[in-house]
Amino acid sequence: MAAISKYLSIIRTSLQEYFIYRLNFALWRVRAVMQLLILYFLWLTAYGGLNNLFGYSASQMLTYILGISLIRSYVLAARLSEGVGAQIITGDISNMLIKPISYIRYIFSRDFSDKFINIFFSSIELIVIMVVLKPPLIFQSNPLLLIGTVIFILVGLTLYFLLNFSLSLSAFWLHGDDWWAPRFIFGIIVDFLAGGLFPIDVLPEAVRQVVMLTPFPYLLFFPMKVYLGQAQTSYILMGFLISGFWIFGLFLFQRWLWQQGLKSYVAAGS
Repeated sequence: MAAISKYLSIIRTSLQEYFIYRLNFALWRVRAVMQLLILYFLWLTAYGGLNNLFGYSASQMLTYILGISLIRSYVLAARLSEGVGAQIITGDISNMLIKPISYIRYIFSRDFSDKFINIFFSSIELIVIMVVLKPPLIFQSNPLLLIGTVIFILVGLTLYFLLNFSLSLSAFWLHGDDWWAPRFIFGIIVDFLAGGLFPIDVLPEAVRQVVMLTPFPYLLFFPMKVYLGQAQTSYILMGFLISGFWIFGLFLFQRWLWQQGLKSYVAAGS
């Protein structure tokens, strides 16, 4: 219980930090809403008078775009764990390593607060958009598909944490200026290959098959595919196998990076 209370305290402290810098917080939320509205009206304009585009009806595509924004607010909310690389480069991580807590659990707890605040405000923003714009959305009522959607959201959350943390650990071997380049490229790749801008299956078939073997579609695209009822049982099982493979592999990879990084860090500081 004492260990749990420590991490709950970390979550509470992290939540409080958001409201210290109110202007930054407000601008961050405005940026998220603007990004969503741009995508929404872009796709709404693309349909025009068409009933179907890329195998999606207008209601399916608009549901996808709005649904992705909600899933993104939870799965990709990891601004605090992105600071791991900066802590390594500045040497601030030394202060954390001497504390009687698991650093990885500490970072995950910080990420949890980020996800909580994101999903709370994103839900409110999405409700306002739905009331004002009245988009023709699809509301899934099949309990099995809803459960499957939640499961794959948790899969995406786990995958992103492992990907993000592994990338942050590269700071053990990179200089300060060099570390931001892979972080920037990573953000672009995630937006494109995770389905944050459009459904992955609008890509050419050969490209889509390759992309589906990577971990990225299981961050955003796959949960919405399940929600829309466009994923057959065999497709879902294949998704489980591929995402499970990546979770297992990335878990081992980030553990190895952490151990090797600490050795390099200690050697450099000795």
